Amino acid sequence: MSNSIYWFQQMIRDKIDHTKIGEQMLRFKMYGEEKTVYLPFTDEYEINSDVILKVSKLGANILVFPTSWCRATREAIDYGRTLGVEVMPVGAFMAKYAS
Repeated sequence: MSNSIYWFQQMIRDKIDHTKIGEQMLRFKMYGEEKTVYLPFTDEYEINSDVILKVSKLGANILVFPTSWCRATREAIDYGRTLGVEVMPVGAFMAKYAS
């Protein structure tokens, strides 16, 4: 099981002031609102409702995944909305928060 937080931090380091708060999590502020991001482990290559529940319990409100090796099910995206977890690929995150 490896992680994806390192390369993600490299992508956003000059664009978003952030703090790593856990093995797979980081936090940043945008427009005065605190955001907590979770990046999946490689064994979480399919984002499903179990992963969303875990992310919610960890206190994250954004799950960002690389489309090169990971995908999110429609069920997970919908479940995330009900729990206040925004599920998005890296490109969508960069367009929304780092542009």
